[in-house]
Amino acid sequence: MAAKRIHRCHREAFLNSAFRSVLLITSLFLVLTVSVYPGLRSLAVQLHAVLTGSYTPGHHSVLIINSPSEQIAKDIGRAVMEKRLAAGVNIFPKTSTMYYWKGEIQDATETLILITFISALII
Repeated sequence: MAAKRIHRCHREAFLNSAFRSVLLITSLFLVLTVSVYPGLRSLAVQLHAVLTGSYTPGHHSVLIINSPSEQIAKDIGRAVMEKRLAAGVNIFPKTSTMYYWKGEIQDATETLILITFISALII
């Protein structure tokens, strides 16, 4: 009778250990899948774009330019849009800028131009 109890205890301990191992492996698999998914999706989108020669909507590039005045910024933005080089241009007048010049911190007011491109993925 004691041998039966010992055998049953060993069997229960083995099943608990196996259950814990399966639970741990499943949890690790789920965590890795969730953490790697964005990278895999991005890679798949890039591969699709390369193989089909198409662009993928939703992938954007942004160019930021500082301009000394709002009029110059508008001229740049208009030239970019007339040549259809960008999807859109945003102009932010009177942004504060700090920079080093000759070893000293300088303050200036500039106009910021944000140019958005819808880009094809090229690898």
